[in-house]
Amino acid sequence: MLDLLVQDDDIFHAYFNHFGDAKEGNGFYVTKPAHTIRAVNAIVGDKVVHCITDGGCSIVGMSDAVCNALGIAFDPTKKIEIQSANRGVDLTLGLAKDVPFRFGEITVFLQVHVIPSPAYDVLLGRPFEILTQAIFHNFLSGEQHLTLTDPNNNRMVTIPTVKREPPRFHNGEGRDIRN
Repeated sequence: MLDLLVQDDDIFHAYFNHFGDAKEGNGFYVTKPAHTIRAVNAIVGDKVVHCITDGGCSIVGMSDAVCNALGIAFDPTKKIEIQSANRGVDLTLGLAKDVPFRFGEITVFLQVHVIPSPAYDVLLGRPFEILTQAIFHNFLSGEQHLTLTDPNNNRMVTIPTVKREPPRFHNGEGRDIRN
C-alpha cells in the first residue's frame, strides 16, 4: 500500500516507487497532452447547427451568420458586453428569446445572445447546462456522451458528442456586413 504519510516533496517519488516501471496500458493511465473540444449537433428551425459546449461560459451565444441564415429575430436593445478568451471585450448584437433547439427527442428553448463573427456557430454555455441538467459522460478514449433532460416533461436523452468543427455558417448568407 502506498504510504501517504510522506512529505509533499516526496509524494511524486513515493507514487512512482510504488508503481515501479508501470507503463500506460498495464492498468496505469496518464492524461493526453490535449483533447479536442467536444460539440453536439442540434436542429434549429430546419437546419443542423453545430454547437460547442462550454460550461465555463455564462451565456448561450450564436453567430450573426447563423442568426441570419435561420431568419431568427433578436432584440437589438438587449446587448451585453462579452469577454473572449483573448481578453478582448465586445458587445453582442442583441438577444433572441425562446429559440427552439432540438437534441434527439427533446426540444429546449434557449435565450441566445447574437455575436458578431465568433469562431463558432453556437456556443452552449452554463444556462444550457442548467436548463437541461446536463450530465457529461467522459471515456478514456476521449469520446463523450451528453445526457439531457427536457425541463418541461422530464424526458431524457443521451447523445454522443462530436469533435469540434469550423463554423458552417458564414457572413454573406444573410445581410451585408458593413462597418
